[in-house]
Amino acid sequence: MQGRVNTPTAFEVSPALPRQQVNLEVDQARQREFRRWLLVGLVIIVAALFDGTQRYVPSSLGYQLEQVQQQHAQEDAIARALRLDIAMLRALPRIEGLATNLLHMTAPGRGNTIVIERVVPPEQPPSSVVAAR
Repeated sequence: MQGRVNTPTAFEVSPALPRQQVNLEVDQARQREFRRWLLVGLVIIVAALFDGTQRYVPSSLGYQLEQVQQQHAQEDAIARALRLDIAMLRALPRIEGLATNLLHMTAPGRGNTIVIERVVPPEQPPSSVVAAR
């Protein structure tokens, strides 16, 4: 069997054909069509983004509103607890117990009390009254 010789003649550049310079020209109609489709694509993308934001913003604000309402409910619970603590601290039996036990005070008797009357000054006469001589 005789070996075959593989000669790639189909891919060789024929020396008989001289090299020619290729002049590339910009196809103006194709460029206009490309720009037109690019503009249409950009308009579609902008419309899709606008639609997406219009759908996203109300739902995100709804979630934020729910969080604010939960925080408000927590703050109301804290405020109720603090008002209850203030009421307990202002209770007269508690204050009396602290005064007698902790500060060793005694309740005043009838003879130890002094009533101080408040003196109310008389009202000033109106400024239009003039003393006659």
